[in-house]
Amino acid sequence: MSEVQTTITWSLGTLLTLCTIAGLATKFILVPYLREHLVKPVELVKKQVTENHHSNTRPTVLDRIDDVQQAVVTLGNRLEDDRNALQRHLDWSNNEFREVWKALGKREDTP
Repeated sequence: MSEVQTTITWSLGTLLTLCTIAGLATKFILVPYLREHLVKPVELVKKQVTENHHSNTRPTVLDRIDDVQQAVVTLGNRLEDDRNALQRHLDWSNNEFREVWKALGKREDTP
């Protein structure tokens, strides 16, 4: 073989060997690393933001948001009940106040 053919053969062999090493490194090192550090966390995030109704043993983000929403509604109802009770008490207190002042006014008018 001529020197040019030897150089081309050697170059192609070296290139093929390097590509093979790079492919094997990708398959056995990079792909498992990406699966562990990228694919699994993304699947967990997807599960956390898509599943609801307390169907998991560990509450998802939507479950927690639902719990907070229910707590806010319950608290709002309790606050509304408390406000209504306070308003009734204030109305009663105002009526009593007027009655007391009417009675005091009648008392001063009588000789």
